Amino acid sequence: MMGSGLEVRNAVVYYERTKLAVDGVSLDVARGEVVAVLGASGSGKSTLLRAVAGLEPLANGRIVFDGVDLADVEVSKRGFVVMFQEGQLFPHLSVARNVAYGIRDLPRAEREQRVNELLHTVELDGYANRAISTLSGGEAQRVALARSLAPNPRLLLLDEPFSALDRALREHLLQVVSQALRLTRTTALLVTHDQDEAFALADRIAVLADGSIQQIATPDHLWRHPASREVAEFLGYGPFLEKPEAKALGIEIADGEVLGIGPRGLEAVEAHGQLLPSPQCFGFYVVVGETRHARGYIDAVVTLPHGQQARVRTKNEPDLRLGVRLVPEECVRVSAGA
Repeated sequence: MMGSGLEVRNAVVYYERTKLAVDGVSLDVARGEVVAVLGASGSGKSTLLRAVAGLEPLANGRIVFDGVDLADVEVSKRGFVVMFQEGQLFPHLSVARNVAYGIRDLPRAEREQRVNELLHTVELDGYANRAISTLSGGEAQRVALARSLAPNPRLLLLDEPFSALDRALREHLLQVVSQALRLTRTTALLVTHDQDEAFALADRIAVLADGSIQQIATPDHLWRHPASREVAEFLGYGPFLEKPEAKALGIEIADGEVLGIGPRGLEAVEAHGQLLPSPQCFGFYVVVGETRHARGYIDAVVTLPHGQQARVRTKNEPDLRLGVRLVPEECVRVSAGA
């Protein structure tokens, strides 16, 4: 990928000069591609983004864009734009003037056209003269996105831009942002702890833990083929069954593997009558522990035949027993040693 987009090679970055935050990270972001760095708090993802922006020094490694090493390139000369979770809009400027802030040197007619196009892209037609103080949180973030896109950045760096928003608003905003990035063909690097954000926005996802990349893959491949138990667990798989336990539930796995049950890997079925195993599924009864009622279903903690606990959602009130079906296609096989 030389000469095209971002290349990070063996990057090592220390946080506050003493704590190793990024440990030998290498990744690429091709022109027009959106890559998400997904990791828990403290994994080093924001430090990595700041290093790409030029805000944190590298202790080792290289950061290259379009074949040019950025070691001696000033932050303001890189052509990158960082969008933070706070948005950092100018409260004394209107929406239009905020969006136009980075393109003040353009002729007025061209500038106004660019602003209007971007407000349309982020679904804020008619907001040009609005005051920032009148905007909702989601509207403010869309203005911040439009302002970030206005100068046609070579690389857009997104630092957990939606973490302050509630779930319903974030889900809608993800659709808007995804469409905006595709329409403008923006090259972007997103760092987030939120799996929904990464899976909704990214062409590829890099899972980061303890400053090191554990796996880079497309969202679908990452979900269906996590490279290790650590990655699978981070994505929400579990409990993990050893070979005898998996076999008892109707699935064969290889020596040295464990079977991770996904969030939809167990399915509640008819709680009365006989459950018969088949090549497609294995039915069994489980002991029901605590239950939690929520919006039309019951979230039940159940004890599997081998003793581990898992959660099953059902619309039926569980009595003494609950019928459960293992869904093989919602499970993954990963190395037991990870």
